[in-house]
Amino acid sequence: MNITASYKAIEARKFGSSTNLQTIQISSKSTLTHLTKAENGLSVGFVFVSNYEPNIGFIRIEGEIYVAANPEEANKALKEWESSENKHLPQEMAEVVHNSIISNCMMETAVISREINLPPPFPIPHVQLGKEQNVQPAEVANSDATRYIQ
Repeated sequence: MNITASYKAIEARKFGSSTNLQTIQISSKSTLTHLTKAENGLSVGFVFVSNYEPNIGFIRIEGEIYVAANPEEANKALKEWESSENKHLPQEMAEVVHNSIISNCMMETAVISREINLPPPFPIPHVQLGKEQNVQPAEVANSDATRYIQ
């Protein structure tokens, strides 16, 4: 499934100073907002939000994901979206769409968080010298890599 993402709006807010806080809880969520038929596929609207608690700030990204799909897949997705109360996509397509949103937006929020002095929304690896570390290389599926190398 070929997917292309574009952003429509980005908002980031930091509320006051968080220098005396010992624990910050960061939660991130992607929500699909609308689904429309597009040329050779579907256009899926989304909102991605990373919240920093307790009441520290947030980063919000609105955008569109274009999903290349054959007419049968597109019609099935539209039918399921329109007939479901909570607006669902077929599971396989939903997984690909949400994973694409999360992988694109997490990188974007890492850059934005630095600009407004918030920690990135995911843990950053730390080096500990003098200790032997057993690090296994991560496997990256070819389809994941081609999403970034275009």
